[in-house]
Amino acid sequence: PLADCTICLCIIFIYLSIDLVGSMAGKMLRAALIRSMQQSVLSASAWYRSATVWRHGDEPAVACGTTATCVPHGGGTWTWAAGHGTMTRLQSTSTAQGPPVPVSRGADVLDGKKVAGQWAEELAVEVQQVTRHIKRPPGLAVVLVGNRADSLLYVTRKQEACEKAGIRVTIHKYADDVSQACLESEVIKLCADQAVDGVLIQLPLSKHLDEEAVMEKLDPRKDVDGFHPLNMGRMLMRGRAARLVPCTPLGVMELLQRSGIAVQGRSAVVVGDSNIVGTPLAALLRDQGAAAVTVCHRLSYQD
Repeated sequence: PLADCTICLCIIFIYLSIDLVGSMAGKMLRAALIRSMQQSVLSASAWYRSATVWRHGDEPAVACGTTATCVPHGGGTWTWAAGHGTMTRLQSTSTAQGPPVPVSRGADVLDGKKVAGQWAEELAVEVQQVTRHIKRPPGLAVVLVGNRADSLLYVTRKQEACEKAGIRVTIHKYADDVSQACLESEVIKLCADQAVDGVLIQLPLSKHLDEEAVMEKLDPRKDVDGFHPLNMGRMLMRGRAARLVPCTPLGVMELLQRSGIAVQGRSAVVVGDSNIVGTPLAALLRDQGAAAVTVCHRLSYQD
């Protein structure tokens, strides 16, 4: 029963993460990707596998496919055939010189809100089944320290999503100056409560608190955010079955899967290297068979 309840709670947060990916988090990610691409200089041979649009200088291709007709500077046309990292000029009515430069075909924006809405309906049915099985609604305890506006917003969103699905939520608020010993004691007490199936510690904590020490007080079986060292370690190590996985990365993978996007054999770029999103997402992409995963350090794309 504990496993069933904890999994339901995890799915709730994954669903919420997909919703966020489709909104403000998605906007931030797209902005970072645009900045990163603007600073990139890529060779033609690196692009031949996926490029579907070619250009010469600043002029776009008129047609693309196995051949591409370009309108180069100076007028006229070029027709090129793509193959094995090169573009071979077949015919020309132009005096312009030089090969065309391959460019990206652009990006597809996934509708996170739509996918999250569909998943929420499925999740409500699963929660009802678990409730009948354990004779009570699954219970979530949220630990909130201080009054950060963003933390309050996230906790409110999580509470609304859980209650909509039929999960009972209790918010445990603590003053910004709560002591380390007091907070650790409260986390241990919540994990021991039989009516609590999952415990979530809203991050970040106050600067004087040791987040790592607080996280280690969690019962790994009730760590619905997947931040306990045991859960993180099992996820990052190959050949180990992951128990609880950080919600936003798993939400990204669910969004890709439900959008019909296969990861196997593809190259993936993760913008950000945090323990909460970037690092676990890279591991999940790896485990799904991505040919190469590039993690962009946060210092590489800041303005």
